[in-house]
Amino acid sequence: MLLQTESREDDGSTYNEVVGLLRSSRDLEAALAKFTSSGWDRADLSLLARHNVLLPEHLRTDTVELADNPAAERASPVSHTDVRQGRALATGMIGVVAAFAASAVIVVNGGSALLAVLGALIVGGIVIALVAGLGYRIGNVRRQFLREQADHKGIVLWVKIKKPGDEEKAQRIFARLGARNVHVHERGAAS
Repeated sequence: MLLQTESREDDGSTYNEVVGLLRSSRDLEAALAKFTSSGWDRADLSLLARHNVLLPEHLRTDTVELADNPAAERASPVSHTDVRQGRALATGMIGVVAAFAASAVIVVNGGSALLAVLGALIVGGIVIALVAGLGYRIGNVRRQFLREQADHKGIVLWVKIKKPGDEEKAQRIFARLGARNVHVHERGAAS
């Protein structure tokens, strides 16, 4: 299952960005919160992209090299809270749809209201359990991918610079978070 929604395209213009390597997913969560509360839009932050949400991926390159590789595929950041909320929303919606569908099939085929309610509870419960299990699997693969990056010298976070003074501000934020290999580089048309 490919994760199409995470891929990002650049408009071809040249810009500077600050990149840093974070030690853990906890540091990543803190960085996302700090950058967004300091005026950066989440669209200006990016991580290494995963290609598959269900299967683990293994890094073949050191994250220090990937941080400066203009061809490295990037993804919009997704926080742990985003993952939990998405899992809860998907689980609830799909469970309710399955329950309504089951009760409709029972009623259309001449079943009683009590049978329709029981069918809705059983089918809805089973579907909710399956979707919740799938959601946990996706969350585990995400955590494993971040852990592997941390083990390969750090979780890469790129921060797009849009205005003067933001380079130093971003570098200070990374420094306060204990990020490593923090530096500025140019990205865009030539990258």
